[in-house]
Amino acid sequence: MNGFERKRILTGREPLVRYLHKIFCSTIVFLTLIIALSACGIVSSRVVGATLVSKEYGFRLDLPDNDFEAKHTRDIPLILFNPKTGATVTVTVSEDRYWLEKRKEIGLRHVANGLFLYVKEKKYLKSHAATLGGVDAWHLELSGKVSDVPLVFSVYVVRHDKKIYDLTLFAPPGAFEKSYETFNEVVLSFKFTGGSGK
Repeated sequence: MNGFERKRILTGREPLVRYLHKIFCSTIVFLTLIIALSACGIVSSRVVGATLVSKEYGFRLDLPDNDFEAKHTRDIPLILFNPKTGATVTVTVSEDRYWLEKRKEIGLRHVANGLFLYVKEKKYLKSHAATLGGVDAWHLELSGKVSDVPLVFSVYVVRHDKKIYDLTLFAPPGAFEKSYETFNEVVLSFKFTGGSGK
């Protein structure tokens, strides 16, 4: 397939696919580059004891006390990065375009699946309804490759206050199980601090 044909196919897709592709590019592809970075900024939200409180994004969660380092970038409220294993936990928040367009029929499962459209050799491990911060969510786990790097992913996706939140873990296969313990602690501690919950 030449470049012109690929561009034509991409631009001809439905708006949902283009929207999810944009989210994917701003999270998964970008985050794999973080593994190679030596430093990011310090967490910009307020830390109370071992709890991170983000007034801007309306959530709070407990920071784990282990090998994960808390970092952030301009577009990602929280990155927990383990420099020993490359395992990474992120919290990302984006505008819920489809809520604003009154297309609530776009389900959380489709949003979760759409985050991984460009992961190669996908193998789905789990996909089921869940809760996050007391709100209906979708939990998805899968393995695959990004830029030929094998990774295992676990993500919770939720709609809240006209935004889409996703909590994601990605790690090399050998580090996933141990990293999941930390991820699960973050998920269980996650709470929304404002908004309607819809």
